[in-house]
Amino acid sequence: MSKKDLNTLGYQNAPNIVVTPPGPKSKAMFQKIQKLIPQELYGLGRTDISNIIWESAKGDTVRDVDGNVYIDWTAGYHMANAGHSPPQVVEAVKNAISKIINTANWSHELRYEAAKKLLSISPSKLDTVVLGGGSGTEATLAAVEAARFFTKKNTVISLYTHYHGQSTVGQWWGRNINLLAAPSCNCDNCSFNLEYPNCGLFCAEFIEQVIKDQTHNNTAAIILEPWARYHGTPDGYLTKLRKVCDDNNILMIADEITCGQGRSGKWWACDWEKVVPDIICSAKGITSGLQGNAIITSREIATALPPGSQVHSYAANPMTCAAIISTIDLIKELDLVNNAHVVGLVIRKRLLELQSEHDRLGSVSAKGLNVGVGFVKDGKSKEIDMLTGAKVFTKWLQKGVMNYGFTWTTPPLCLTKEHAETSLDLLEECINEVEKE
Repeated sequence: MSKKDLNTLGYQNAPNIVVTPPGPKSKAMFQKIQKLIPQELYGLGRTDISNIIWESAKGDTVRDVDGNVYIDWTAGYHMANAGHSPPQVVEAVKNAISKIINTANWSHELRYEAAKKLLSISPSKLDTVVLGGGSGTEATLAAVEAARFFTKKNTVISLYTHYHGQSTVGQWWGRNINLLAAPSCNCDNCSFNLEYPNCGLFCAEFIEQVIKDQTHNNTAAIILEPWARYHGTPDGYLTKLRKVCDDNNILMIADEITCGQGRSGKWWACDWEKVVPDIICSAKGITSGLQGNAIITSREIATALPPGSQVHSYAANPMTCAAIISTIDLIKELDLVNNAHVVGLVIRKRLLELQSEHDRLGSVSAKGLNVGVGFVKDGKSKEIDMLTGAKVFTKWLQKGVMNYGFTWTTPPLCLTKEHAETSLDLLEECINEVEKE
């Protein structure tokens, strides 16, 4: 699809702020909702950013109930990879649920088509899909349990700052799990006070010490986000970690729920180093935000799970499967994986230019449309400055760019070059204004 066509997916007047957000309608509706539903449980109500009430969303744009139109840098918590409410996906889901809304654990033809579609974008060594009906959290739980049953080991290592869902992985099927956290590949705040690349990626080597010294070689798997959301992942890290896993006979679980599905500029972030994990976790952007998840693995690992262990009332329902099929087709049709790569390079270049001009813009990490910026109190000490960041991002929203209010952003993969450049012009304005204040 041409650049002109991508520009037609969203609202044509973005950004357009008609009243300072949150506007009066947003504030009134937020108070009504708060009376019935404690919004703080969802992380809302703490800032002006979280009090905005969305009215509709199209492509890479969002409109609120006050009529403000924003360029969206959230993708609705990283879900709208193919853009917000894509008509093709909506129509496919309508067609599916007009025939069957749910089959529980009985199969239907769309299950086969969804699994085949997922395997078509995955490494050839992975040949089996386990489709779930819930959130990404359930995908990571299924992956961890598959690794433990397959290896017959109980310890799972995760990395600092990597996120794997709103759940504490606890006791399941009568087996106790031992969770360990190890230092991540955070080059902006290295746990070992080393500098990349002269460090030789010691953080990956250190994992081997954790396996031997702290788990006594009882490690089933390492789970990580291949592109770490807040600070990125240095080149070579995944390759080195893959070798650590192979040398110690443990599985590598790639939680690609956020960084996958094309967001990094390839279908999976692991593809950048041609690393094949043992299990890939997928959700969010693969269904355009509808309920559903998947783990992609080998048959040998998948069938290590106990029979009946994936029984779920909503498992692989027709709606989820139709969304997976149509979302992958649409991402291919619009060439959105390549668009994420190209526009991501534009964003990265501009952010690095801003960093060279502003000492307090302490860190920049960008891979495709996974974008992170961090503000610091002092350019030399790199001490994180959350207050300055909050001021900048609040102003950015008030100028018409929807964001989370902190350092990490995930625009839809259909974000146009024009909207990216406009957004970054506004970001520069916000940084200048905060510095003057």
